[in-house]
Amino acid sequence: MKKKNVIINPIHLSQPAGAALAFSGIKGSIPLWHGVQGCSAFSKVLFIQHFREPMPFENTALTQTSVVMGAHDNATEALAHIHERASFFGLLTTGVSETSGVDLDQIKSWFEERYPGTWLVPVNTPDFEGCLQTGFEKAVKNTLKYLVQPPRRTQSTQISVLMGPYFTPGEVREMRDMIEDFELHPIILPDLGDSLYGYLTKEDYSPCTIGGTLPDEIMRMSESLAVITLGQSMHRTGRDFAKKYGSQHLHFNHLSSLENIDQFYRELCALSQREVHPSVRKDREHLQDTLLDTHFYFYEKSVGLAGEPEFIFRWKEPLESLGIACLTVSNEDSKQVVYGDLATLHGLLQESSVNILVGNSHLVDLAKDVGLPLLRTGLPVYDRLGEPQKVRIGYRGTAAMLRELANTFIEGETPNQPYLSKFRNSLMERNHVDQISSL
Repeated sequence: MKKKNVIINPIHLSQPAGAALAFSGIKGSIPLWHGVQGCSAFSKVLFIQHFREPMPFENTALTQTSVVMGAHDNATEALAHIHERASFFGLLTTGVSETSGVDLDQIKSWFEERYPGTWLVPVNTPDFEGCLQTGFEKAVKNTLKYLVQPPRRTQSTQISVLMGPYFTPGEVREMRDMIEDFELHPIILPDLGDSLYGYLTKEDYSPCTIGGTLPDEIMRMSESLAVITLGQSMHRTGRDFAKKYGSQHLHFNHLSSLENIDQFYRELCALSQREVHPSVRKDREHLQDTLLDTHFYFYEKSVGLAGEPEFIFRWKEPLESLGIACLTVSNEDSKQVVYGDLATLHGLLQESSVNILVGNSHLVDLAKDVGLPLLRTGLPVYDRLGEPQKVRIGYRGTAAMLRELANTFIEGETPNQPYLSKFRNSLMERNHVDQISSL
């Protein structure tokens, strides 16, 4: 399809929002937006609506004057004002600060001289390019670059795990549980399961993130036996990190198909030299039973998918393994997806026989317009509760996903009308006459 020159209804979220989300998975962190106040305000509201948790975002509050005359002082003054509130700061740029010109290395050097013992990770994330997953990837990459220390020795039970932005906090927790079942110690970066799953703390207010990966743990990630990456956006970062420190690299775009989950557990068995727990085998048998129960509802069905590339890969491969055809629209051009926006998807739906849509809450109006059920997932989901806690990976999570899919297909089906013979009325009349005659 010819590439569009204008985006009417965007599919993607902004690049600095992705970086801020990644920094939100580090304990004691404050994501600091280097831009005007509106840059962080909209993303903050969106994330609060999605996670139903406070987001400790701060802003350098650029003005017209500071943008023209130089925004360096805004960043240093903001850091000086809030440096005692957290132990880790993620400094991310926006389109305004990038356009006016910003020297992040100079700001980092200034900060380290004045506030030793506090971490500052800068990242260039202009919102006139990229999307949420690229900002997330850049933040994780720079965090590894600035925090990880040279290894002293390899820890035989330590596993580094990098998970992309389109895996829920519930799935981050599930990943930790699956690895710990093998007596392995995972260091997950970022650990959104510990920071944004939803916990009521004793403190009434916290100026920084209440949970997440500890900076001290990140420093030791070079000593891991292996690096596991989950999600398309983490593949390159994890591969390069593993190569640099001589670790084994294992990558999965998703853990939502029987084949991928089996391979994941085989790798864990090899790393730990342990057998799979009997309860895991029961979970696998349950998934097999669920596949049998639900496959009737997937026959000759098709799905409309809209989202960023990682979201597409995370859903497309499991769906196609079930025999479900996928119509995919994304903000990146490739041979596997159609480039465009939600307006592009709307046009394609007029020419196709899609049964349901899969995407975030931005698809609600489109789904109503075309009369299709919507399986809400991804970022953001602001008109339903519980998306951050949902699990669609592993044997149990995939079984739940299959039931969710089947129910969404059922929702969109037109009830079958019983066949009525054209002779029905005449036969009923004749039977009625015969009954009267016999009296």
